[in-house]
Amino acid sequence: MDVKINKIVNLFNKKLFKEALAEIEIFFQGKSFLNEDGNKLAIIYNIKGLIYLSLDILNKSKESFIEAIRLNPDFFPAFYNLGITYFNLGQYENSIKNYQKAIDIKPDYPEAYNGIGVVLMHQQKIEEAIKEFIKALKYNPGQKHAYSNLIKSLSRVKSVSNETNVFVNTNKKLKKLKFIYNSTYKILDEDIKKFIKKSFEIIPKYIMNLDLDDEQTYRENTVDLNCKRHVAVFNKYNVIPENCFGCYKVLIEPKNVVDLIKLYLIFDNLKLDKNYHRKCMIEMRPNIKGCYKGYIFCSSKKEAQTIFDNISKILKKTINENILTSIKRGCSEFAEVYPNYNEINDDKKTLKYNPNWKKKENEIDKNYPRYAKIKNYRETVNGISIHDILTIRNWLVYSKHINDKSYKKITNSDFNSVTIEKKLVEQIQFRTKQYNILSKL
Repeated sequence: MDVKINKIVNLFNKKLFKEALAEIEIFFQGKSFLNEDGNKLAIIYNIKGLIYLSLDILNKSKESFIEAIRLNPDFFPAFYNLGITYFNLGQYENSIKNYQKAIDIKPDYPEAYNGIGVVLMHQQKIEEAIKEFIKALKYNPGQKHAYSNLIKSLSRVKSVSNETNVFVNTNKKLKKLKFIYNSTYKILDEDIKKFIKKSFEIIPKYIMNLDLDDEQTYRENTVDLNCKRHVAVFNKYNVIPENCFGCYKVLIEPKNVVDLIKLYLIFDNLKLDKNYHRKCMIEMRPNIKGCYKGYIFCSSKKEAQTIFDNISKILKKTINENILTSIKRGCSEFAEVYPNYNEINDDKKTLKYNPNWKKKENEIDKNYPRYAKIKNYRETVNGISIHDILTIRNWLVYSKHINDKSYKKITNSDFNSVTIEKKLVEQIQFRTKQYNILSKL
């Protein structure tokens, strides 16, 4: 039995899911399993559930975990995995119940506390979510999902009451750090250097060295753009969702990492009538051109044009007279497959939504119910956060590897990022070439 379990586990770990399921079916076709105790059978059903979860066959995943629990009511991993399945099904209350059952059996279970926090975060109960992430870190200070989720959650609250946690207190100190600039004068590199130095000094060394898997800083309003759902539709069926035909963006492309940080600070202080979604990022998507980008999301071409006119004037005065600014539609990946999608100036040439694609969208909404749920987001809070600073640290690592030496103007620190460096391995030459093109414009 143990040999059989190990074989199935090895196949699962290698992501050979069909082969693992075949081994499970062979096992259950034999009569020997009838003599096995419930505990070992529960392990088999738990693995089966994990395979179906990996394949996004959620109903079969749920059935497998429930059977594992029936065979061994104290098997806490199955409760935890069932919590994940219910979350993916969009059944948030059932998800929390099963995470809690796992904790009842194993009170020092950091993954389950993190799971509850994720559900609460999706329900926009941010303060409650933060407390769950803190509990997870109490039992495992290095739990990556927990500290990443805690850091992201703190960017959406002004303060957290009755908490003495080091992340909470550090974030509170950062919020007091103000960057003042005049939108009619150029932001000096020396001012960025002082800002970086002060912010880095506030953050404890062990937090600064955490591997935060993020490349973007956000300033968001309460509207749910539901981009994960739209990307899932495109990735699965190679069709563009209807919603994305009304999505326009003002794209800003700073020439170096110092200018990207300047843009981040402008975005943090920018006053817009509708508080449009905006973000700054380093480009890491395979084969997508460019290096440093800022986006302001709009719901019409007219809105985008108005913002484009206004922001262009600010950027020329504060960052660079020649900074690249343009209007785009939707995601860059869409135009790679459908070039006419980004033809927005000639109505005859521009790509129109294909009504037949609606069937594909409905399939995603059916199979991934949580994507179909439109949420009322909590706005991100303006002001510097741990998330922002660790993301900027990732930008500096990125700049070093693509030979953008401008980072030396603002810091002497030599940072590392496992995530950024791993992602850059296969595209370092492409990114370096893109930077060289950008720097000559």
